[in-house]
Amino acid sequence: MALQFIAELDDIAFSLAKIEVLGRRLQRACTARLFQTEWEKQKMGRNKRASVFLKSVYFVNLAAFLGGMIFVSTRQNSGYFQCSSITVDFGDAVWEDPIIVIPGLPDPVTTFTLVFSYFNGVYVQDGTIEGRPRYVEMRKFDSKPMDPDIEWLVTVPAEIKYSRDSGECRCIADVSFC
Repeated sequence: MALQFIAELDDIAFSLAKIEVLGRRLQRACTARLFQTEWEKQKMGRNKRASVFLKSVYFVNLAAFLGGMIFVSTRQNSGYFQCSSITVDFGDAVWEDPIIVIPGLPDPVTTFTLVFSYFNGVYVQDGTIEGRPRYVEMRKFDSKPMDPDIEWLVTVPAEIKYSRDSGECRCIADVSFC
């Protein structure tokens, strides 16, 4: 806005100088032949070698950047740049009376208290679903895969995967006590 104000102020001063309000010397300077002449475009034919060289440099530059973009895009689509493991920290928030959908039960359960810190930890990529990574929870104390050898507690590890239903990532966990 300030730049526009200064440009308009300059245009006003130029117009006033052209009609001799600011003096004869400025009027002559503003109406001199220099301000009435349009500049001719210079032709590239004067230095044909430089013109061809510059065009080829632009073409090579375009080809290099386009090739790099194609290379990175194809590797990205194949999953090359996906993380092999992630560390999740949901904090220590607690959600009382959540609606939890447990596979196999007809109705959602609302009698639990959802403690987000239970899902903190290391998640390792375990394949893909529809081209997107699926991360599975590891043990808290040593970041190794869950071990089903403990008889009194059967723990199905939580997983983080893409859900087509909501278009977002979501965390799915099953924990059962025998």
